Amino acid sequence: MIHIRRNTEADVGPLVLLMTEAFSAQYKKKFTEDMGIRINADRIEGFKKAAAPHTHSIWLLAEDEQGQLVGGVRLLSPPLADVWIHGAAEAKGLVIAPTLQGQGLGRTLMNALKKEALLLGYQQICCRVRKEATDLRRYYETYGLLHDPQGDQTLPTVNLTGYVYNLEQSSQGFD
Repeated sequence: MIHIRRNTEADVGPLVLLMTEAFSAQYKKKFTEDMGIRINADRIEGFKKAAAPHTHSIWLLAEDEQGQLVGGVRLLSPPLADVWIHGAAEAKGLVIAPTLQGQGLGRTLMNALKKEALLLGYQQICCRVRKEATDLRRYYETYGLLHDPQGDQTLPTVNLTGYVYNLEQSSQGFD
């Protein structure tokens, strides 16, 4: 049985460890070191910053029956949210323990994210995904997120594809 809860300060270390493991496993499969995607001190500092509790950032964390952290997803509110739709929240950092990937935990976390966003009064959730991350883009599309070209972004080192999920207008939820 998986339990979903909000993050606390005590979760920073375990969440950074989970992000590091999941990131390493995912990017070993998908990309080469030549693309500059690797775990280094700067990336770990970024994970620590992302994992820390913040007024405008909520991590919804998944724990297994033993209380082990096995997944999480982050909901960012303005002004931290990097969104192109006024008043939307941002989904960021969906992370699943490598041993549990493909077993439905992502769906559970996305459902929890949707419910949390609705409780906080949001009507849309935006997110950006690396253009080359085709599996993740398909995953989001499966659950009703729609490509929104207004959210596409070209940065010096990465091309991002923008997605939006209309919480109140969509009849297709994540369920």
